Amino acid sequence: MKRLLISQLFISLLWTSTYAQLQQPTSNESPFLLKTSWGQGGSYARYAPDKHVLGCWSTALAQIFYYHQLQPTGIVDYTCSTGYVIRDTLSKHPVKWNEFALRIDPSSTAAANDNVARFSYMTAEAIRKDFGTGHYLEMVNPVPQIETHFPCDAEFYVSFTEPIPIPKPQLDAIARKENIQNVVKPAEIMALIRREIDAKRPVYFHFGNFTTYGHSTVIDGYRKENDTFWVHLNYGSGGERTGWFDLFKPIDVEDDIKLRAFITIKPNL
Repeated sequence: MKRLLISQLFISLLWTSTYAQLQQPTSNESPFLLKTSWGQGGSYARYAPDKHVLGCWSTALAQIFYYHQLQPTGIVDYTCSTGYVIRDTLSKHPVKWNEFALRIDPSSTAAANDNVARFSYMTAEAIRKDFGTGHYLEMVNPVPQIETHFPCDAEFYVSFTEPIPIPKPQLDAIARKENIQNVVKPAEIMALIRREIDAKRPVYFHFGNFTTYGHSTVIDGYRKENDTFWVHLNYGSGGERTGWFDLFKPIDVEDDIKLRAFITIKPNL
């Protein structure tokens, strides 16, 4: 029963739709950190079993790991719910950081395109993508897997906006079970983003509505205009929908303000 509650609560962390486009991205001359425009499927998924999509968690985190040049290590060994067996020794795939495409396309070399696909897949298997589904083996929080396989310190933060579709005691119980310790308010979110971006560290950002929708992106820039806190989102769709968004308004569907999650990534020195 507890597993079912967790699954229902955080299904929006796992599913995404390319058709939802409520808030349109805007352009601005303000700076942002990422130069990559990677995607989840097609050529990006060439190493995945049967070329299943890598998932939005994977694409968002892969771009952050590439930005920091974090080489994955360790052994991955798990079985997907669909039956795919994923086994890999990540250190067997040394990364040539100077041979990466900013996006996979014909203008890049075959090696550069292949390195993006391989690195994206290694990220997906490191955080245990359940290939052939819209899920990961981790229900909510991939930080333990991140810190196991990448040389960094990671922190998970979450923010809820009322009304929440389950009673608070149940939400608190789920947060304890999933080791969610950092529940933050809007002022704390803005401070977190300012701190990380000013330190040149992109932030993993997920938004969803608890039930039917969720998508993971990267915040790599911010600006404040009057009472609006704008963030630059790398949407993880090959450049489509990347741009500036009002962080505290719905982005893709009208109720995706209900759940916001953030992961900070600080490389180990």
